[in-house]
Amino acid sequence: MLRKSLVRQQMGWCRTLLGGRGPSSSAWPKGFSFLSQGVSMTFNMKAYSNTKVLFETSHDGIIQGVPFAGLPVLNKMCTLHQMREVSFYYEQLRPLLTGITNAETPSTSQKAADAVAEEVVELLDPLFLAMVEAVKLFGQDDGSCNPSASMTHSEWHAFFMTLAQQEILTKTTMQYFTQVGLKVDVKSSQVEITVRLSQASGNLRNLIEGNKVKGIPAPPSQEIVDELLSVDATWKTFESELEAAVHLESVSSVTMARVDLLGERILEVLGRVMHMGLAMVTNTTVPAYVIDQSFGQALLACEITQSAVLLNFDHDVTSNWDSLNASRAAYTSTMWKLLEGEPGKYHRVTDVCLVHQVKHANDLFRRFEQAALSVGHGHSVDMENLVLLSPLVLRALEESAESLSTGNSSCGNTSLLADEWIQLHQKAAAIATLSQEITAEYILVKQGESHNTQRLEVLVEDLDTSLRHIMFGSFDPPIAAPPSQEKFDHMLTHLAPEVADLKQAIFGIDVTTVLNAGDKMMLDAQTLQDQYLEGLMSADPHWPGKRVDVARRQVTLAQKIMTEAALYAYDLRSSDAELNAVVTKFEQAHLQLRDGGGGLSEIMLPERQDLLTQWEQVDSAWQQVRGYLRTDPISRLESAILQLVAELTKIIPLYAMMDVKDPDTFPWPTLVYSIIGALILSCCCVMVILPWALSRRRATKTPHNGATVRSAADEV
Repeated sequence: MLRKSLVRQQMGWCRTLLGGRGPSSSAWPKGFSFLSQGVSMTFNMKAYSNTKVLFETSHDGIIQGVPFAGLPVLNKMCTLHQMREVSFYYEQLRPLLTGITNAETPSTSQKAADAVAEEVVELLDPLFLAMVEAVKLFGQDDGSCNPSASMTHSEWHAFFMTLAQQEILTKTTMQYFTQVGLKVDVKSSQVEITVRLSQASGNLRNLIEGNKVKGIPAPPSQEIVDELLSVDATWKTFESELEAAVHLESVSSVTMARVDLLGERILEVLGRVMHMGLAMVTNTTVPAYVIDQSFGQALLACEITQSAVLLNFDHDVTSNWDSLNASRAAYTSTMWKLLEGEPGKYHRVTDVCLVHQVKHANDLFRRFEQAALSVGHGHSVDMENLVLLSPLVLRALEESAESLSTGNSSCGNTSLLADEWIQLHQKAAAIATLSQEITAEYILVKQGESHNTQRLEVLVEDLDTSLRHIMFGSFDPPIAAPPSQEKFDHMLTHLAPEVADLKQAIFGIDVTTVLNAGDKMMLDAQTLQDQYLEGLMSADPHWPGKRVDVARRQVTLAQKIMTEAALYAYDLRSSDAELNAVVTKFEQAHLQLRDGGGGLSEIMLPERQDLLTQWEQVDSAWQQVRGYLRTDPISRLESAILQLVAELTKIIPLYAMMDVKDPDTFPWPTLVYSIIGALILSCCCVMVILPWALSRRRATKTPHNGATVRSAADEV
């Protein structure tokens, strides 16, 4: 009765504003006429201000209760939905009234009233009618309503988003309080607690009462109303404990334990509400499970931070290690479900921009995870890094969750570095090789030659991992997400279905089905290999990508040779034509990699003697394979193929090294030998010329002296 009386008082306030009339009055409201016309401004301004405060106070009391007055919290679902309508209209009316009552002078108040009078009248009509309907529900019977049946897609979406946000606000508050209690980043943590308490209180009221302005519905069932009201009661205690302890010099372990217990109770009930809501949704387009699980990733990150900090201070070591590791495992498992889809719950992600956003969040998470493990193991030096990364990861995961809930994101042009193209090219080649390796192993297992079914299982696991990496990227090993929607679509429509087909085929007995699935997968993987090689050469035209590509295809061909040899050996091929064709293709490429041709350069000598030496090792392994192609038992060929693949794997990094010709050096040997030769020649010349010169000198001297004597005699 008290609640009904308060609503009637509010209805009277509406009538006052409407000039004593009921709703739908076409006349200007008398009350606003007084203000807009400047009649008794001081009196009317004070009266309207008091009435406005009274209305807001009584409105909150009607919903949230007034304990000292014996008015309980409103706990009836249908009435809450109707009061949501009242709140909606008043929230639109409130800023108009505030502009009038908060005016500094009577003249500005008069102008404000005159400016909004028509808008006020338009809002007062539906507000009055909404309160009339609410009064009808305040009796013994709350009425009969089924809000869940009429809730729209956007309302369900808003309900689950608000609920998920409440869980995160609760968990992050607990995390920051743990940091305050253990004196880790205290000042920042105190600020975060204050901010989150305020946000969570308003968010919880929206969950209980609804908020039509924000599109948030009131609870969809009476059971959910009851659960949320129990959360509200626990929250008040949780909030008071935090406010009393958060700014103390030290927080007792008892208080920390109590706050943690209260927080876990709140999270437990919110989790039940989430599951109740999930069970009620009949519209399959509502991303309820996606919201639950994707925002749950952020909760797991908070749990990891809290557990790591507690472990660093040796608090309940066993329990916190269990929690930290379970959270890590749950994060990884859920991430793949969200990306790859799960029947009845998630659709596969098809937007490449969303893939990039999830990868960005995951890369941050992996760095954060490493810091958390280090802190958990007692390395306090990484505490600062953990505290720095924690909010970044949380924000990235929340943004990712919001995008996942809508199914799309936005991103600019993706430009990859050369190293990123190399990683993608390598992964595409690895998938092509696995297609043939799995096929060959399947044939051997089915023919009883290989009892290692575990190896086949390992190969399939490797295929799953490789597909995930090339479709969604990877932190470790570092692999970029697909660079374009076109390439991602190719994987979605071709590569991924073919991997599924091959996995399904190997559980059957039809070899042809397995062969066809493997060959289709190989060709589509090599299509990606070609595209990534093109992107790589555009990013770095000087990188020897062509010969690396050929070398990687040699690994695939080696496994293809094993497949064809097994088919021929077990009479699953009528002739060895297919085997001969693959052998010829391998041998041609093998020689080209040494001698050049087909767009390849020959091995540069003497600078790349390392490459030639390893090529010879490959050649030796290849000759052994040729020798075992048509011999029994086939296990010999299998061993030879494994050795050939091992040698090919060693040579690929050598092909990836750019050839650099040694710079021209000064020809010291030539110079030395030239000098020596010149000296020898000079000595020879001296040995020949000197005697000749001496003899000539003697010959010249004799006639000269005789002539002199004769001349002297003649003169005498």
